Amino acid sequence: MSTATVSDASELTISYEGLGEVSELVGGEQGNFLVRRAGHAAKEVAVIFNHNAAADLAKELGVTNDLAFQQGAVRDIGRVAIEKMFARFGRLDSILIVSSGSLREDPQLLAEARRLFPMATTAEASAEHAEAPHEGRY
Repeated sequence: MSTATVSDASELTISYEGLGEVSELVGGEQGNFLVRRAGHAAKEVAVIFNHNAAADLAKELGVTNDLAFQQGAVRDIGRVAIEKMFARFGRLDSILIVSSGSLREDPQLLAEARRLFPMATTAEASAEHAEAPHEGRY
């Protein structure tokens, strides 16, 4: 019998704080997030979107797997990964890794990526997406 916790991710306010400086060390782009929830201390969460996942996602979406795409992906898919972890387990880990396996095993994550990147079909569109501001409640 499964004892999975279901928590409401709408309780969270997720702020993207920027990129980490360790992409070569961790094998992917790192996005830093600050997650707030009423009645709890704010928590810093680092999401690593590894290079293989970026390549697979870019291929799936038909976009150029350039730095701008990878940085936009860690920002946007990172938010989704944080929400999914909280919804499923009722907790937030300090480090989340989004891998190719994560994308294969979670159809909702891939569907959300398609929704977030509908117009990205060229390197230019990827760069425009990476520069767009994304703050607030998700």
